[in-house]
Amino acid sequence: MSAIRSILSRVKPTHYALCTGAVLTAALITESEHASEIAMVKSSLLASHDASPKTSFDDDTETDALRLMQTQPSFPHLLVLPPQDDPTCVMNRVLGDGTRIDLDVHGTMLPIPPLHSLRHAWVGILRCLRSIQYTVESGFNDASYQSKIRAHQRTVVTTALQQVREFDVADSISLYIAADRAALVRALDPTELSQLHLWFQGLCNNHLAHVVWTTSMADVVGEFVVDQSQHDVCLLVRPQGGRFDNRDAAAKLSALMATYGLDGSDDDRQRILDTVGNSWVDLDALCAAIANGAYATDLVQQTCDGYQRDVAQSLRTFLHLDNNALDQADKATQVDAVEKWQVFQRLCGLGSDLQMLAGPQALMKRDKRVAVNVGAVLELFSGAAGDRRFWEMIAAGWMQLQPQSDVDIGVVPCAPVELCRECHVALRPVVEAAFRCLWMDDVIWKQMHALQHKIDVDSVGIYTVCSG
Repeated sequence: MSAIRSILSRVKPTHYALCTGAVLTAALITESEHASEIAMVKSSLLASHDASPKTSFDDDTETDALRLMQTQPSFPHLLVLPPQDDPTCVMNRVLGDGTRIDLDVHGTMLPIPPLHSLRHAWVGILRCLRSIQYTVESGFNDASYQSKIRAHQRTVVTTALQQVREFDVADSISLYIAADRAALVRALDPTELSQLHLWFQGLCNNHLAHVVWTTSMADVVGEFVVDQSQHDVCLLVRPQGGRFDNRDAAAKLSALMATYGLDGSDDDRQRILDTVGNSWVDLDALCAAIANGAYATDLVQQTCDGYQRDVAQSLRTFLHLDNNALDQADKATQVDAVEKWQVFQRLCGLGSDLQMLAGPQALMKRDKRVAVNVGAVLELFSGAAGDRRFWEMIAAGWMQLQPQSDVDIGVVPCAPVELCRECHVALRPVVEAAFRCLWMDDVIWKQMHALQHKIDVDSVGIYTVCSG
């Protein structure tokens, strides 16, 4: 033993480091097909399944939703989250007793696992070495390095899922990967996005795991109708707004304020509710803005006022009302403005001449918003340009499509009409409030009314000439 110590004492630190590196590199090379990483991931997946709560449902509707996770995976799910509902609440109830794979399979680095065991420590060492390996192989190019990292993660997760499927002889384990579709579409280049689509489809085709894209109806319409930028086949799952998160606005606000660490007074809470109503996306955005705001007197009041101003200004721009240039605009722009104006009138319950002249009661804020049948909205648009205008209003988030069934299931890509069949159309409360302010502006109202009359007269004149 003393002889060994004597030898080690004469070894220079540099040589010792090189020898250690050589040993670890040799271990990395001899590590068969990422066996340790795969074993760790498999163990994590099984532990997550064992720890996940087993939910039970009392009514047939939620039992139908639960079956999404009980069937064999076939195609990725495109889960449309209603804007008025808490996404976590909706996902937990619609996806039933499926177990979410809590892994970052889209990350740009190999995370070091917590040191729960010697295997975890060994995997941490392997991942450090692989990171160095991929850095060198990519020529220190960030995009190439990140591509190698993602490919490695996909390989490890796929093999781990295969082993879980072999272990699950009773076919009782239902796993799913949830991914924010809009965030990944923005973050990945077309090549990486295509590879991700292929991988997700492969997981479903081989019955290894469900894939759940989370998205909004605005993004679905934008991708598959307006831009037609995405063509991957998905099962479209649209829960009805308020069906799986039926809390009132005050309860949702309390949950969000707790999340953001806010402690507002009763007046502050009422101010927020008066600003955005029972809309989760707006409540979330407003709470985030308040939490990120610098200290100021009346912070909630200022933030709410600013939020309303931003929505109002965006609406004015959308209706071509900024800069007072609508009277001099070309006819296509004028028709665009008038048809959108008519739609907002109808959705706000101000769509007829009788209501326009009904006096103060027409201006009162409605306690309950009534969704309008999609056919009653479509009839306000004219021609192919009008159809596109309808879809653009949904893609831009000004209108919301609401399915009438508790959970509507379809397929995309599809004919646009399939997306709005048996649907209602509604406005977010903050949008309705902004339009009502515009509608009550006497100058704007007279301008739009005169412009609508002019377009109607021109249309009648064209029809008369053509008939003659």
